[in-house]
Amino acid sequence: METFTDRIIVLRARRRKTITQIAADCGVSRQTASSWFNDGVMPKPHHISLLAESLDTTGSYLVHGDASPARHALVAELRQIIPQLPESKLAALAHVAREFLASIDD
Repeated sequence: METFTDRIIVLRARRRKTITQIAADCGVSRQTASSWFNDGVMPKPHHISLLAESLDTTGSYLVHGDASPARHALVAELRQIIPQLPESKLAALAHVAREFLASIDD
């Protein structure tokens, strides 16, 4: 069974990031980040979201492993696209996403 540590090791290799880069992204020391990868230490909750962002994935995937490779690719693509959108287009995208979520909750 794949563990949190297994997932972050694979994602770090795919993203070609060093532990030093990830530590900087998460605002922690290199030693702290290294403990996540080498000692199986679980990050504090607020660091999980920063780690997920650094690795272009979701916190849910890191913790639970419940995302497919296709989902990872889509999340990474959206993270590239969203900063490029003008505010009006971003607002429209958010509106459509909220409507979609509301429609599938019914």
